[in-house]
Amino acid sequence: MRSVEDVREVANRSLNEGDYETAFESFDELLEREGESIEATIGAATALNGLEEYSDSLEMIEEAIEKEPNNYQLWTVKGQAKNGLEEYEEALVCYEKAFELNPPQNAASLIWNYKSISLYNNSQYQDSIEAINKALELNLESYLVGDTIYLQARCYADLQQDGLALASLKTALELKPSLKIWIRKTPEWNRFYSDTRFQAIVRTQVTQKSVEQFFNQIREKPLGEYAFIHSKYRQ
Repeated sequence: MRSVEDVREVANRSLNEGDYETAFESFDELLEREGESIEATIGAATALNGLEEYSDSLEMIEEAIEKEPNNYQLWTVKGQAKNGLEEYEEALVCYEKAFELNPPQNAASLIWNYKSISLYNNSQYQDSIEAINKALELNLESYLVGDTIYLQARCYADLQQDGLALASLKTALELKPSLKIWIRKTPEWNRFYSDTRFQAIVRTQVTQKSVEQFFNQIREKPLGEYAFIHSKYRQ
């Protein structure tokens, strides 16, 4: 039998790598062997969110909050579950509760980032931009910056602020070129297809035919390594 420390190592590594099924199984084993650990509960519920099992995650988190209501991490994970269930107003309430519990700066930057996603999904585009700026000001983890600036670009596109949308899109793709595959999933870019500035950013030739060929090509590609972004920005 694996030691508890080995199980914990596998659980945390799997969660960081986006292997949510293994992460959940490992955290669940920790809960069986160590009892109702808050750390393991947070890990298991986060893994369930990654698996899009939001109702199960929420049930687990709400039980934990009854025992430890002043844990900002529990409220943060609850907000993510509520966002996944498309209960965006309730997600925002959870994030505000997490802020009230004085999280450290690195955690606060993540909460602002999660809040920006719920605001976007709730069609509060200007508020989402402001939340993104807060996250960046607090030194958001570098691996999230490309995704976050891409969301900022989408907000500007929805606000019909085309220049800012394209500037943010350019920065996002420079930071994370793989985001290009997600342009096909976001209809707000459709009206930009014939814009030469947009074509230059996505590195296509300046012809309508080449733009169509480009998007047909990425539609045919499997998501592969890009699947870890899962449903974060999906409508």
